[in-house]
Amino acid sequence: MFTLFNKLSNTVATVLREIVDGDIFDGKVIELEEVVSKLRWDIIGLSEVRREGEDSIILESGNLFYYREGDQQSQGGVGFIVHESLSRPSFYFVL
Repeated sequence: MFTLFNKLSNTVATVLREIVDGDIFDGKVIELEEVVSKLRWDIIGLSEVRREGEDSIILESGNLFYYREGDQQSQGGVGFIVHESLSRPSFYFVL
């Protein structure tokens, strides 16, 4: 069990690093969702997302992807992927 967790953790870290190093592409988000589908999770926080503006997107999986660019050029912004069970209209969060 611990070995499986380590492998999943390393895979998640690799996918997140690839997302952070460049723009988030749909394929990378799908890959991330495939990896974390093996885990129990509610919210995944992302830093250095590097997307312009602020938006929330419902992914094909039903999960919500929210992002906001940084206030300064040296900041890459933040993002969250919220599990579909929490992203229903009755759940709201404020940044």
